[in-house]
Amino acid sequence: MLNHVPDFEPALIAVDEVGRLSETSALVSVSKCPYTPHLCIGDARQFSPINLVCDNRDVKDFFRPQRGISLLKRIEAVGAMTATLRVNNRAHLDVVGRHVTKYLAYGFDVAEAKEMRVGTSFATPINARFGRELIAMMHREGPLRNAVDFVRNVDPVRFGSTLVIVGCSAQKNKWQGVTSGKE
Repeated sequence: MLNHVPDFEPALIAVDEVGRLSETSALVSVSKCPYTPHLCIGDARQFSPINLVCDNRDVKDFFRPQRGISLLKRIEAVGAMTATLRVNNRAHLDVVGRHVTKYLAYGFDVAEAKEMRVGTSFATPINARFGRELIAMMHREGPLRNAVDFVRNVDPVRFGSTLVIVGCSAQKNKWQGVTSGKE
């Protein structure tokens, strides 16, 4: 990545749908830019194809137990996650339901905040949009400053850049529309 563009030093790296990428693709930016802030967006309950054969003893796989747990859960377990934005839509106890009904559901109901199954994973569209719009807003209106120039006391400090890592070209096109402000 940075071997081809040696002067490129992003001010922010966003990895979209981190659970769908291979671990190499998701974490290569951490090894190349260890001091750059990373924003990893994804589903903590992400199911990879390996989970379908996780309990099948006929399939030999050295990393099966590791891949049975989401990459985001493993990052959190070793204490490498700074902050997590999460909403627990899985709690359906009477106490929880009473407070939601009493204070929130009576005024508004966000239908998209419900977790739904998509393929072999789960998705919450409103959370996905929040992450995407947060990064797009930071990119458009930041302004993010170049950390290398700042450390070297260069005057004026150049604007930084945002690197967004995605898994497919459809996501890339979506991100280009969002960051340009056309969507």
